[in-house]
Amino acid sequence: MVCGILYVSWRELLTRFLQRLYFTNLTYYHLNMTLPGAIDNPDQRITQDVDKFCQQLSTVTPQIILSPFVIAYYTYQTYCSMGYIGPLSIYALFLLSTLLNKLLMGPVVSRVVSQERLEGDFRFRHVEIRTKAESIAFYNGGNLEANKLTRLMEKLLGVQLSVVHWQFPLNSERVLVIGSNYQGIPLYIIMYALIQT
Repeated sequence: MVCGILYVSWRELLTRFLQRLYFTNLTYYHLNMTLPGAIDNPDQRITQDVDKFCQQLSTVTPQIILSPFVIAYYTYQTYCSMGYIGPLSIYALFLLSTLLNKLLMGPVVSRVVSQERLEGDFRFRHVEIRTKAESIAFYNGGNLEANKLTRLMEKLLGVQLSVVHWQFPLNSERVLVIGSNYQGIPLYIIMYALIQT
């Protein structure tokens, strides 16, 4: 409930702010006519990107607020049951996972940015065809436009597949370290081995 209210409120605030900027000093005209390509698909940025950003932010914020308390509690509990080796090994595992994620995330982020840009271009091309449908039909350009859209879609799907391939190691690490249905069996085995020594 709280996440949903935060999401809607932040989206309203951010969209109003960006729209105010967009319509100040003919910015909408300059971005679309005099500076084409400076910001690709500003309509997508204001509508879809703001929506995704606010939705993600609203789900992460409660976790960020609660995390220090949860970490402190479990650090204390681990220390009480295992001594200093428990928290030390958990923090070492956390640092190792963080470094591994950092190495694997770089290529994924750049590909996701490309994917989002191509999604916007693909959507914009469809809007352009709808807007210029009469001219396209008059010049019998349907096949040409269809070929352009097909090439754009193939490029988009290629980048999307690349994102899926690069995300696989990130998802594999989550399953191996944190666990899925078995809640981190490898982590429990390591902790058990440390307790026995």
